[in-house]
This record gives sequence, structure tokens and C-alpha cells, in this order.
Amino acid sequence: MSNAPRTGLNGADLRAAATSAGGGMAGAPALSIEAMSVRLGRRLLVDNLSLTVEPGAWLSIVGANGAGKSTVLRAVAGLVPHQGSVRLGGVA
Repeated sequence: MSNAPRTGLNGADLRAAATSAGGGMAGAPALSIEAMSVRLGRRLLVDNLSLTVEPGAWLSIVGANGAGKSTVLRAVAGLVPHQGSVRLGGVA
């Protein structure tokens, strides 16, 4: 991975972070979410979500309108505040 500022995250970054000694922990999951909760105002939008996605695996997020799919992705990207932990390639 380069030292340039990040403008986004792509699959190559996740694979490199999961396998390189300097960019993450070797053998670490590509994505790990533990006890994620998102509250905006008084509304609890995501409640205690935990999941692990191994390198090379696929993940689909499916649900009804307003179920919290986009909110989870925004929390993973760091665009909305959340409780719990999010690790990409072993890096918080």
C-alpha cells in the first residue's frame, strides 16, 4: 500500500492489510464488527451487530427499507458515530 492519503477503501487494500505484516495482522478477517450500535438522536438504528467476513468471502446486506443497511455501511466507513468495534484487515 502506498503512503498517499486514503480517499476510499477497495478490495486490494483489504487483502493487502490482511496479509502484510505492516498493514494489519496476518490471517486477520477482512472485516470484523463487534457489538456495533448506532444511535442518531433518540433513535437506535443498529443494535448490537456482530459479524466476521474472512478474506475472499462475499457479504450481502439485505433487508427492508429503513432496516439499517446503509447505516451499517456508513458506520464501517466512519461516517456516523457508533459504539462497538470495527476492524478492516485487522486494523481498527
